[in-house]
Amino acid sequence: MIQKNSSNQRKNKTILVVDDNELNLKVAFQFIRKCGFECQLASNGKEALQIVSKEKISLVLMDLQMPDWDGFVTTEKIRASGIFTPIIALTADVSIDVSNHVKRSGFLDIIHKPFLPEDLVNKIELYAE
Repeated sequence: MIQKNSSNQRKNKTILVVDDNELNLKVAFQFIRKCGFECQLASNGKEALQIVSKEKISLVLMDLQMPDWDGFVTTEKIRASGIFTPIIALTADVSIDVSNHVKRSGFLDIIHKPFLPEDLVNKIELYAE
């Protein structure tokens, strides 16, 4: 069971979820809000870059496979803009090549899908600024 620790601290943290799948965005939004965090959504990399450029985001959960700008390109553009918000990659790909690419591309960590809800909350609490 997921407990809301320090709900005031969580309420002050905004998690940006970037995914081109509308269902994934809805599920993530409901889950993150249920855990006590604020949540924003972006359906593509360009939208994500606009949001992190203008708003205080505590952590980004970034899908790797998206059209136009994938998660790697989006993260590189965010970093090139001088924004160092923690970014965690979300992917179903468990290959060593992808894990190594994630490490080299400015991500802080990786979460493999499917994941346990508790694991996601633990990573959010560990990395969210």
